[in-house]
This record gives sequence, C-alpha cells and structure tokens, in this order.
Amino acid sequence: GLDLFDPATGKFAHFPPDSENPAFPQDSLVYALEYDHRGALWIGYNNGLDRYENGKFTRYRYDIRNRDGISSNTVRNIFRDSRDRLWLGTVGGGLMRYDHDTDRFHHFTKQEGLPNNTVRSILEADDGSLWIGTATGIGIIDREGIFFRGYSVYNDLKDRDFHTGAWKAADGYMYFGGQNTLFPLNPNVKLLDRPQ
Repeated sequence: GLDLFDPATGKFAHFPPDSENPAFPQDSLVYALEYDHRGALWIGYNNGLDRYENGKFTRYRYDIRNRDGISSNTVRNIFRDSRDRLWLGTVGGGLMRYDHDTDRFHHFTKQEGLPNNTVRSILEADDGSLWIGTATGIGIIDREGIFFRGYSVYNDLKDRDFHTGAWKAADGYMYFGGQNTLFPLNPNVKLLDRPQ
C-alpha cells in the first residue's frame, strides 16, 4: 500500500487502495515513486499509474485506443532527469517520457532501438544521456531524448538479463544488477568506442 509520513507528528497516514475514489490510490502494489518538478508525486503500480497532487489521485490506465496514454499498466521505474523530464519504465510497454504541458506520454520501444520492452532501471550519465537497463541489455538515449543506441553486453558479460537494482557512483561509473552479477559500466567512454 501507500503511506504518507508526517515528520512533524512522527506518524504515518495510510492510503488503502480504492480504484473508484480519487482520494485513494488505485492499487496496493507500489513499484516506483518520484516527484516531478511541480511537486506532484507519481506512483507506479503493478496495475496502473497515479499522479498525486492537491489531495487527489489522477489515474492513468493502459488503453490500446489511446496512443498518447501509458503503454503498459505495469510501471516499475519512474526517473526524473536533470532537465526535470519524467521517464517511466514499464513491463512490456518499453520506456515513456511524460509531457507535462499536454498530459501525454511519448513511447520508446524496440522499434526505436530499445533492446527490450521490459525496462528494469534508468540512470543518467554525467553527459545527460540516459542508460536504460532492460531484460536483454542496455539502451542509451541521448541528452535530447531522441536517439537510441544499444550497448552490447552479450559477449563481454556473463548474463544479459538486468534487474531493477542500478546505481550511479560519484566517479560516474554505473552499476547494473543482474542475476548473481553486478555489471560496472563506464559511460564516459566515447560513444563510438562502445561495443555494438
């Protein structure tokens, strides 16, 4: 479920799920939390996405007829980059970027160069590029959020199935978790030098 901690009182307020009442979250299995630059809290669930602001939950649900909506109901990652853009990683629906001005989602899938449509982690390199850990490799999207490039790990690393654990160290190295493995990657290597 979802709980709100009040540091002034030291107490938690519990929000039980209620998909019919906008005063409550739509699901109880929370995977991801992130604030956007306007102060709204985004909540990714196993079954949907909510934006919480002004005491109300705005619901987002996958609808095959809505090309500008969310691309999957399972939202596992929410990441706010250094340019205050909100990125969302899904299971089966690839990567999404939220447009605050239009309340729409831009989709990035295998068709645009993402290695897999199941996104497990999102990190930002010092140059502003995003490194997207997926079920079968890492995709790199440029600072502008337009161009994808794959980072081939098939020959160099033991396991190519990345998991949700990812971390960026102070020296710029990125660490991606896999099954029984931790993959250290240096994003500061020139893009042309990166293996295909």
